[in-house]
Amino acid sequence: MYEYKMNSYDAVTEKYALWLGTLGYSNGSVSGCKYKAILFFDWLEERKKYITINQLTNRDVVEYYKHLEVRPNKHNKESFLSANTLNQTFFAIDKLLELLHQYGMETAP
Repeated sequence: MYEYKMNSYDAVTEKYALWLGTLGYSNGSVSGCKYKAILFFDWLEERKKYITINQLTNRDVVEYYKHLEVRPNKHNKESFLSANTLNQTFFAIDKLLELLHQYGMETAP
C-alpha cells in the first residue's frame, strides 16, 4: 500500500519532479509543478487534517481550488490569481494525482 507520512511530503514532491522529468517536461515546467505541489501540501498541513496522504479526497482538491479562486494575489493584493495561474495549478495537482495512482494509491482523487 502506498503511504507517506505528513513529514514526507518532501519525498512525494521529489518523486513527482523526477517523474515529470522522465515524461519529458521542461525544467521550468517540472519546477513550476513541484512548487505548486509544495503549496498544496503546505495548505493541507495548515489544515492539520492529515496523518497520511492516503486520506486525500476529491473534496480536498475542490476546496483547495476554491481557496485559490478567492485568495488574493501575493504580488497585487487588490486582485486575485489569474485564470492562467489557476489552470497551471490545476494541471500540476492533476498530474500529482496521476502519479499517486501510478504508485498504487487507489484512493487518490
